[in-house]
Amino acid sequence: MLDAGAGKNRSYHSANWHKKLVGDLDLTYNVPGIKEYIHDGRMQKDVPLLQEVVVLEDTAPLINQERADEVNTHILDFLRNSSCVSSRDLCLIKMVVLHLWYLHRRLVPPF
Repeated sequence: MLDAGAGKNRSYHSANWHKKLVGDLDLTYNVPGIKEYIHDGRMQKDVPLLQEVVVLEDTAPLINQERADEVNTHILDFLRNSSCVSSRDLCLIKMVVLHLWYLHRRLVPPF
């Protein structure tokens, strides 16, 4: 789960928001009752500041490898909307993400 307030000096409740990413083929997502728990709003009541649950279709547990582009986009959107990341830091993070994306494309065969 992405947590905008996770840090040594930040209160848990000072976080901006949370976003949960899960693959629809992930075993935990397919446990009886979990889909309903996530989509009927009960998860948002139990997880403070959860604003969005993103279910990636045709994706198993390794979402960062199977859907690298989409996951990177969600991470960058999360960081862009986070008050704990400066513009300079966001620029550096984008460079790292692009570099990792490039390495991933060269080293990992497509699924």
